Amino acid sequence: MGVSHITYLHIVMKVFLANLETSLGQVYSSLEIVNRLYSSERCGKKINQLARKFSQKTGIQKRSTVIDLTRLPEKFLISKEYHPVRWGNELFKKIVPVRLLEKLGNIISIYNTTFHQNVLPSISAQIAAQLDLNTDIFPLDIPYLGCAGGLFGLQRAIELTKQTNKATFVYIFDQCSSTLNLCCDKNSSYFAKSLIANMIFSDGAVGFLVLPESLSDLIPGPKIEIIDTCFKFVPGQEIYMDENVFILGDNIHKIMPNLVAKSVINPILERHQLTPLEINEWSIHQGGTKVLSEFARPKILGLTSENLQPSLDLFNEYGNFSSASCFFVLKSFFDKYYFKPSNNDLGMILGFGSGYYLGASLYRWVSDNS
Repeated sequence: MGVSHITYLHIVMKVFLANLETSLGQVYSSLEIVNRLYSSERCGKKINQLARKFSQKTGIQKRSTVIDLTRLPEKFLISKEYHPVRWGNELFKKIVPVRLLEKLGNIISIYNTTFHQNVLPSISAQIAAQLDLNTDIFPLDIPYLGCAGGLFGLQRAIELTKQTNKATFVYIFDQCSSTLNLCCDKNSSYFAKSLIANMIFSDGAVGFLVLPESLSDLIPGPKIEIIDTCFKFVPGQEIYMDENVFILGDNIHKIMPNLVAKSVINPILERHQLTPLEINEWSIHQGGTKVLSEFARPKILGLTSENLQPSLDLFNEYGNFSSASCFFVLKSFFDKYYFKPSNNDLGMILGFGSGYYLGASLYRWVSDNS
């Protein structure tokens, strides 16, 4: 396996992440999702029972989808509000206060899978046009970087914020249901692979602001200072798409955690003379229970069950949100902050996925008067 050059982005100007919000599609129990995707009427009772058994094995309680399950096997959005441009517009209105509009420098959208078909202009450009925004730098889409995409979007937002000394709106989403493969033929080479993907992914979106220090006082409430980030690309073929079917290799849990720790986490820890146990919060992409449990191994990071629980809880509740997933975990810490302020506590955001694209970001909590 070839290894590429590591690139670092060490933050000199203070940059903050604030007003983090999440958005879900229509939420159903996992059982209802299974019965819709693999109905006895369309697939037969044996396939339905097999799919239900596999779904129960994942432990995922419910799923979020933007697809109209009543119209399967054809795939249509439940309503126009779930179109990616509309979804981004609504998040923007929740996140960006009117007083900040003139100090907004750019919009960035990150995604892998989407129902969006009118690809010109970009999603970010369409959001800017519908909201009548004049950005300092052209609105930007960053697609197809897998489950690490959100962190690469954060990196670009930091660069633009430092360049313009203005805020950047970051919109991260995936509509995994757009790639549903509804194969009911057990003898097909795609049946088992598509069954796995169909049972673990959810649709979701996140949005947040990246702020320069000069604007941080305009956003009250909890915010985090991004201290350092590290990114790497390592060629690998255990995660990919084939004929619009998402393929997960059998060795992901053996490869990815060790690769992530050595490539992007340890370099940050070493630069700041930290150990994993000095990081209070871990917002880890919830790529599955096997993957997450590997981070507890002493030879990898030696994280505690408490460190891993937020990511495990999110996976058990909704499954995998793809590029937005680690920010869904981060949102749980934002929610917790309101009840238990944790000024100066350190955290790490981790994203990793197909490619392999890998990313990590070290942060600390700050209060309005810190």
